[in-house]
Amino acid sequence: MEICVDLWHKSVSSNMKYLRPFSSVLSALFLSLTSIVAYPSETMSVASTEPVAQAEDSLVSVIAWFNKRDTMTYWINESKWAFDGQDTLKNMDVSTKVMINVLDSTKKGYRMEYRFMDFGMDTAAAGMTSGFIGDIMETLRNKVVGTTVKFRTDEVGQITKIDNEGELRKQAKSVLADVIGAMPFVDSLAAVGIRTDKLLKGIDADMMVDSYIEELEMLFQCHGNQYSIGETSSHNEATDTEYASDTYMAVWSDPESYKYEIVVDINNYIPREDIRNMLGDLVDIFLEGDVADSVRLEMDSGFEGSVKEDAVYNSYLYISYFPDGWPEELVYQETVRIGDKGKADQKYIVWDYRSIGNFD
Repeated sequence: MEICVDLWHKSVSSNMKYLRPFSSVLSALFLSLTSIVAYPSETMSVASTEPVAQAEDSLVSVIAWFNKRDTMTYWINESKWAFDGQDTLKNMDVSTKVMINVLDSTKKGYRMEYRFMDFGMDTAAAGMTSGFIGDIMETLRNKVVGTTVKFRTDEVGQITKIDNEGELRKQAKSVLADVIGAMPFVDSLAAVGIRTDKLLKGIDADMMVDSYIEELEMLFQCHGNQYSIGETSSHNEATDTEYASDTYMAVWSDPESYKYEIVVDINNYIPREDIRNMLGDLVDIFLEGDVADSVRLEMDSGFEGSVKEDAVYNSYLYISYFPDGWPEELVYQETVRIGDKGKADQKYIVWDYRSIGNFD
């Protein structure tokens, strides 16, 4: 039974409520796996790496050496891909321009602001949803451009506080209302048995605020930590709370430019039976009545033939820094793959303008 359904993608907050249409409930649930995979944050985040007592020249320390009135602008590009064998389809390509200013610098840390300057989208990548997504992007451009996140860091650059969180939450509620109001198909989903209350329950102002600062936190996630120069690989067996995983980490430093780079590449291995359980849980959460029964039957009958391998959930981080601790370039990609089919989400952040050393 083919039913056209829209489910919120796991990164809906970061792309301001982007909805991706699927050809059937089964495929939608399959491609939503990453929203419920138990991914250990202490493994995924390189910011948890402990300092190692080695010779000073064998370590890289990520430390902010900023000055009052320093300014950096960045372009953030977010793209989403689906692949099946050799066929690849780009489903989304959204760009955001942001600016970071240092308002004050003291011995205890920095007072800074992060401002949204522009949004753009490749409508060709959005395919059949380009009209709807275009309306969403126009709403965001009108509402969000100019929004400023005021924040503080300690003396090494770790973010310690968002100063205007209440103001951001108030604005987020307004943006959220406008975005949901631009979704003409939401009411029609309930008519065919889709539990729209469950779909929208997790989409709130707090999630919007999180989306405002997601990339900001990425840019500063390693500050205050030391990393051993070189390459390491490790394997962790599955436990009751974590999947089996392989982790690769590499750190490089250029002795001439003093720039440095960090790479973390992690594969988590998700057993085939867990995939079945995840899909069943999503059916129970988002569907009801005859629709839920029909989809569950379709899933049970088709699972054995269509899912024959375990899933691999890959997380890849690359980040490079200027000598003064300002991020230069960042790539973060998540890929979920079963056999030769799957999806990939990528964030690419690169500096655009740089004004530093503006001493009093």
